[in-house]
Amino acid sequence: MTLSVAVVGAGLAGLACARRLADAGLRVTSFEKSRGLGGRLATRRADPGLRFDHGAQFVTARGTAFRALLHKLEAAAALAAWTPRGRGPKADTTWWVGTPGMAALVRPLAEGLDIRLTARVVAVTETAEGWGLTLQDGQTAGPFDRLVLALPQTQAGELLAGRPEVEALSAVRVAPCWTAMLAFAEPLQTDFDVRQSDEPLLSWAARNASKPGRDAVPESWVLQAGPEWSAAHLEAEPEEILPLLTAAFASQAGALPEPLYATAHRWRYARTIAPLGRPFLDCGGLLVGGDWCLGARAEAAYDSGLAMADAILEQMGLEETGLGEAG
Repeated sequence: MTLSVAVVGAGLAGLACARRLADAGLRVTSFEKSRGLGGRLATRRADPGLRFDHGAQFVTARGTAFRALLHKLEAAAALAAWTPRGRGPKADTTWWVGTPGMAALVRPLAEGLDIRLTARVVAVTETAEGWGLTLQDGQTAGPFDRLVLALPQTQAGELLAGRPEVEALSAVRVAPCWTAMLAFAEPLQTDFDVRQSDEPLLSWAARNASKPGRDAVPESWVLQAGPEWSAAHLEAEPEEILPLLTAAFASQAGALPEPLYATAHRWRYARTIAPLGRPFLDCGGLLVGGDWCLGARAEAAYDSGLAMADAILEQMGLEETGLGEAG
């Protein structure tokens, strides 16, 4: 009988976990509350023909597993190096971006998986038969032999309410991020493609077209506020945030023409400030993980996902296939 696993969350951690388990022969079902995959490895589309990488701006690799995945993606033309004007002092580290958008980084991991989109899980139950899920629309799924929650720690904690393991999540701190997206009919005449700073309001500005595989016109820019400023304005409305980020950008780029498109987006769980300190939280048959376990990098999410998959394979007495290391 094929063993079954439910993976809640189809960001990088969840997809890395699901991919490895499926490659090992397990029956894996993924549940994702959003309409798309990748979490913060996201690409926003808007008319007329606009695309914004409004979440993670690039990824880097330090370890063997994630580097192997990036090399495979590069060979498949889903990844390219990004060398924008205005890079900071760490120019010796390669910045990698998905092509034609950041979401391209996760699509190969999802190929062939059973993924249920717009399926928000609101409760989990454990019975003698296994783990059951209750969805927001009232439907149920399960039972499953194992359960993985690849979610932000706050959302995971809500599903774990009442379990003693949830106390470990209280030490984790993840900061939000306000992001603005602007588009202009013609390229702005700036001497930079990227501007990084320690300013609390505008800590990042990037010309999307400077990334490989993007359209040059209309020109799109992504602006991101610093973590402390974003936290202080967490419950503001997008209409309040947009002019503040736009004005801060104009102070760097010069007078701006009227934008073709302008909006703001709030990421509630954007950057890990204080991680869990281990790859995942083991709740006995239920594993919880994500980048917040290890640090503020996409690679941390990938490593957490692989670690959860390996733990499940070990618990089930199955051998690792090693396929997950290359995506």
